[in-house]
Amino acid sequence: MNNFTSKSVLRPLQTSQVNFKLILHLIKQLKRDITKRPWSTRVWAVQEVVLAREALIVSGSDTLPWNDYDAGIEFGKETGVFETSLIGYARDPEPTFPNMTAQSELILSSQDSAATLLGLLHRHRFREATNPADKVYSMLGLVGKNIADLEIGPDYTLPYQQVYRDVARSILIYRSILDFVGMAEPIADSSSWVPDWTRPPQTTPLTVNKAELPLLTQASRRATPELRISGQGDVLILKGHTIDRIVENAGHLDLMLDDWFDEVHDSEFEAAQTKVPDDAPLSQNVSAFLQDVPELLRYLGHRTHSAFHELFRFLDPLERFVEWGKLARIHDKGPGRFKADILAAYLEVLTAGNDLPGGPEATKLVFEEWLESLAPIRNLLKVRSAIMKLYKTLAFAGHLRKTWQIYGKFGDVLDHAYNRRTGRTAQGRLALLPRSAAVGDLVAVCKGGRVPLCLRPTDELAFTLIGEAYVHGVMDGEAFDEERCEAIPIR
Repeated sequence: MNNFTSKSVLRPLQTSQVNFKLILHLIKQLKRDITKRPWSTRVWAVQEVVLAREALIVSGSDTLPWNDYDAGIEFGKETGVFETSLIGYARDPEPTFPNMTAQSELILSSQDSAATLLGLLHRHRFREATNPADKVYSMLGLVGKNIADLEIGPDYTLPYQQVYRDVARSILIYRSILDFVGMAEPIADSSSWVPDWTRPPQTTPLTVNKAELPLLTQASRRATPELRISGQGDVLILKGHTIDRIVENAGHLDLMLDDWFDEVHDSEFEAAQTKVPDDAPLSQNVSAFLQDVPELLRYLGHRTHSAFHELFRFLDPLERFVEWGKLARIHDKGPGRFKADILAAYLEVLTAGNDLPGGPEATKLVFEEWLESLAPIRNLLKVRSAIMKLYKTLAFAGHLRKTWQIYGKFGDVLDHAYNRRTGRTAQGRLALLPRSAAVGDLVAVCKGGRVPLCLRPTDELAFTLIGEAYVHGVMDGEAFDEERCEAIPIR
């Protein structure tokens, strides 16, 4: 870790002559130095920091109070320094919420133990634990004085799968939070409604936005939740009804990470360099340099090839967006009002109802710029088979030219789209669906749910939960009818 002091990183914030560029660089470097340490990814580290009277980071002879580190992280988040983006689609692979004490007072004083535990489990599910059960147990001490209400306690004799199921049951019964169901991502040999906390989140839950604020939709019109646990504790029974069926879908959108940039370094070439003593004569240095020229050229060629190879990987999600636009029929001909309605529906589904800080109009303008930036790829896809060898270069160059100035602003509201796919229902509704959604899956709205659920019928008169869905035209309860509600068993 590079040496640092709280003075060198944070004191400039309190002066009248602030070098923001330098400060942001220092904060980002500090965050990388700390988050790359294995300790920072361990789940027990959260409790160690939050419950400490005073946490101190030590590096050699330098020290930094954790509260100062938090202040720097918050400053970095507000200025967007951690939201790295390459032509709008690359995301920094490091977690963007490394601060652990910013909400410690709120956590420890919270009266809602179920909601607090759920938030902690989701926020820190990227962390690691030797025993998977500790992904839950390490959070119990942070819930507050009402943790006893949940009747959850450490029991290392239980398999972690049962621990996860018991926690899910406790939260659902105690608080009836259907948001919990949206965090489940189906895995083999487990109830589909129980989140697997051993895995990092594959998607951003539709019920929260980028700032971890609740989504304002109410697909069930704020109906009181009705649920119970049946069977051997593995069947969740909700009250609701189906509203639609998926009849068409497009491919899923993979999250493109920019971690490959971190791997580009000079160590390979440095290792191959001819070693020359510091006091060697000029002739010896010249001879060594000439000897290294072939290796240097090979190294530069390899790096250039790797860079272009990785850049061309970004064509995959760009092509996916073109495919999604085709499914949404945004290029269909028709009256102006018809066109505007289609674009509005596509924008809403693509962003899961989220706006940029400037509001709906600002989001619409950036969305239109973003659509225009895809034009080179859309046009070249029509003739790709005829110019396959040139396709990637021409498509990427065209998109890059159009996005160079807007720098992928629209990417800031695409978090919910990653690892999901778009689809269309039997009623003609456009939807943002789970990655594993398929034609024939049902869309249901359950009492107390803020977003619809995607369900797959099984042979056992029950359903498998596929995940959350954002369906245009139903997010404010337009399709919900409480009188139609019936038991929906989910295994």
